[in-house]
Amino acid sequence: MTSPFTRTLRFKVRPESYGWLSAAAVEVNQVFNFCNETSLLAATRTDLKRKWFTGFDLCHLTSGSAQYFERIGADTIQCICVEYAQKRSAAKRRRLRWRVSRGARRSLGWVPFKAASLKRKGRALRFCGKTFRIFEDERLNDVKWRQGCFAQDAVGDWWLCLTVKQPVEQRPAPEESVGIDLGLKDIAVTSDGDRLEAGRFYRGLETRIAQAQRRGHRRQAKRLHRKAARRRADALHKFSVRHWECSECGAGHDRDQNAARNILFVGLRKQASVRGNELWHDMIPVEPDRPVWVRHGWGACYATA
Repeated sequence: MTSPFTRTLRFKVRPESYGWLSAAAVEVNQVFNFCNETSLLAATRTDLKRKWFTGFDLCHLTSGSAQYFERIGADTIQCICVEYAQKRSAAKRRRLRWRVSRGARRSLGWVPFKAASLKRKGRALRFCGKTFRIFEDERLNDVKWRQGCFAQDAVGDWWLCLTVKQPVEQRPAPEESVGIDLGLKDIAVTSDGDRLEAGRFYRGLETRIAQAQRRGHRRQAKRLHRKAARRRADALHKFSVRHWECSECGAGHDRDQNAARNILFVGLRKQASVRGNELWHDMIPVEPDRPVWVRHGWGACYATA
């Protein structure tokens, strides 16, 4: 049985577009704060016309306002209105926190858009008359995205976030249940025998973070915090995609063992680089009956062809 699910693809935007996106985020904040103020006034009226504005009401009030902005269009304004109404309804409050565009307590940049507003032109993307380039653009091949947004992280980097629908085949799990014991020496131990050792993801960077904060290097401190978070996410990811079973033939596989086999396979086909910086097409094929020391990725092997 196959059923679709929604996931978000993230692409890092190249730095030459940061200035335009930051300016567009200021215009987005202005629209968001207008929705915030207008909704508050409508919800606190003392006459009989008191009401809670919906996304449709806010879109009607902001109709035609795109001509007063230089970067964002009508579709982005509509996305802001709908998003604001949904967030305020979920929070069950008369108003939300104001979006601050400048200063130490400024809000992180956010520029939403509809699917039709983002066009792909070769290896670049077009949005509101602006050309954007992203890293890993080959991941967009044969991808049909829905609505998305440009989002800024705490370090100041901008990311393109696209929601896509992907089919998934539902299969019964190999085990009906699994027990997980949480501890200090090992973060988690499963009933299958897998162990996730406690890693010092943050403690190893604690001294450098403290030094950066004392010197007032906020950007460097944020980068170190992001590095610790990525270490933690990488360890959890490896602990979970480590053992898997093929749905076709039922064979069991181990991630580390497969990596070692790939290293051996590459080592038997290509001779290792002496300097370590030659391209693959410049490498010399291994001659028969010649021992060779092979390095690839994070592993190494000694092979005899």
